[in-house]
This record gives sequence, structure tokens and C-alpha cells, in this order.
Amino acid sequence: MLIRFKYLKMIYFYMDRDDFISIDAIRFGLDTLGKNLLFFIVLMIIVAILYNIPNLIEAYFSIFQIPDGTSFMETGLTSLLTIFVSIIIYLIVELGLLRIALKFKDIKKAEFKDLFRGYSLLIKYLLATLIFGLMISVPFLLAIAVGTIADRGTFYMIIYIIALIIALVAAAFLHLKYQFYGYFIVDRRCGPLEALQHSGKATKGVLKNLLIFWLEMILGIAFALFTVSIFIEIPVGLILQFISEDLAPLAGGLVNSAIRLFIILPLTKLATADIYRRLEWRSQAATL
Repeated sequence: MLIRFKYLKMIYFYMDRDDFISIDAIRFGLDTLGKNLLFFIVLMIIVAILYNIPNLIEAYFSIFQIPDGTSFMETGLTSLLTIFVSIIIYLIVELGLLRIALKFKDIKKAEFKDLFRGYSLLIKYLLATLIFGLMISVPFLLAIAVGTIADRGTFYMIIYIIALIIALVAAAFLHLKYQFYGYFIVDRRCGPLEALQHSGKATKGVLKNLLIFWLEMILGIAFALFTVSIFIEIPVGLILQFISEDLAPLAGGLVNSAIRLFIILPLTKLATADIYRRLEWRSQAATL
């Protein structure tokens, strides 16, 4: 009874707060990342290797398996295989990262093999992602349809610009509302439509806070990349330029990729896992 009382007290506390989304979530992500830095460095190295497997497959076929003069059909099949493998790896990694982020939020021990434990949910996550992507794409498709008549004059161009603005707002709204479908699939093993519905219900009334969170994340990431560019990317680029002019252009890409992989990606997953769990607590409290 004491544990249940503390749990109820906790979820009511989060339900009553109006500012829990942005600052608390980002702080949780930074604290967790800092306290488990070695774990996330190794984890992201594994992720980087997985992401590059399709490139290795493509290189293998292009060098050893596809001779000069090969038909377009055969090279096309190789490209399709590479795309298929890329999609499968991306979905499995995403499911694994969501699982790991939730474990840290729930104060459970996360393991590297958690990255590969989401394969049973692959079809659900694929279907939900396709539906989510189509939902966000529809407003832009409508704006493009309007744009087909935009070349008829200034008035039609104004209509197109208005349609594009509406499409951006609609896409942002849909993304904010249904963005947690992946967590519902991993956490509750929901089906694609059920996960999207749960996300829509959980985010009801907090879309403004979610917008603030993503704006803060985008600004923070932009500031981090700018700082890294000034203090790391430019000096490294100058050093490499003395060694070889061909190496200098690689500095920017390597540094930015490292920042995105080792900081931005895990921080985003941890912060959104924190938000998901808080919203879930709020939803549970509302039904008691």
C-alpha cells in the first residue's frame, strides 16, 4: 500500500505540473548521458557500425560481384537490397534505442543487447512509421497540388504560399501529437493504429509544451554545433590542411557526424523517453 501511495502521489504531481515537458526532460537527458557516458559511447559506436553495413554491402557488390557492363536490372536489384537492409537496420536500431532510453528512465539496467531485442516488433513499427509518415506528408502533397496552378500569376502564387504555410503548421501539429507511437509499441506492444491513438490521447493538452521542448532542443543543438565548429572543427580543419589539402574538407563532416551520433541522438531519445513516461503517468492518474 505504501508503494502504491507513493506511485499515485508521483503521477498526480506530474499531472498537475504545467512546465514539466521541456526543462525537466532535457535535464534528465543530459544527466543520464553524463553519468553513463562510456555506455553511450560504446553503444553509438555499435550503432555507427550497423548504419554502415549497407554501404559495405554496396561496396562489396560493386567491387567483387558486379563486373563492368552489368545490366541495369542487376545493379537495380543490388540497390534495392541495400535500401531494404538500410530500412531494417534503421528500424531495429530505433526500437533498440527506445527500449534503452525507457530503461534508463525507469531506473533499470540497460544492456547493449537491448539494441537488438526489438526485432519482434519490427512489422508493427514499420507499419506505424509508414502511417505516421503519410499523415505528415498529406498536407505537403495538398500544397504541391495547389502549387501546380501557382505559375498562372501573382494571385495563385499567394495562394500557394498560404497553402504551404498551412501545410507546415498541419505537419508540425501532427508530428507533435503522434510522435510517441514508437514508445507505445516498445513499452505496451501496441499495434500500429493503437499506438498512434494512444500517442494522440497522451499529448492532449500539452502540444504547446511539446513545441517549446523541440524549439529548445533545436536551438540547443544549433548552439552546440556552432560552438563545436568554432573550437574544434576549424582548428582540426587547419591542422589537417597542413597534412593534406584533401583531408581538410573531411574535418567538418566527421566532427558534425560525431556530435550528432554521440550526443544529439542519445540525448533526444532520453529526453523524449522522459516525456513519454511523464505523459503516461499523467494518463494513468487521469483514469484513477
